[in-house]
Amino acid sequence: GADVGADGAAGDAADGAAGDTAAAPAADDDWLASLLLANLTTVASFGLIAGSQIPALSAIGQVVAPGALLALRLSAALVRAPLAPRRARPAPPHGAAGV
Repeated sequence: GADVGADGAAGDAADGAAGDTAAAPAADDDWLASLLLANLTTVASFGLIAGSQIPALSAIGQVVAPGALLALRLSAALVRAPLAPRRARPAPPHGAAGV
């Protein structure tokens, strides 16, 4: 039957893997861009708080801003190469016990 994806585009659930793999790179790029934007705005916000004249706020900003930046750098270092399309697992041989 017809379904609507997260981007509002109508699709057909019966399309199978061919439809899924074609849209995967664009979806991954959008996902990564949104994570980058969210992290950078977090770093910027807490960076501004670090400059506050109120000592408690300044201390929070001085801890969280570098921590968020470190999280961004570590995630960028650990991210894999572009994701390959996922393949279905082969079915176990008939009569094989599940593990």
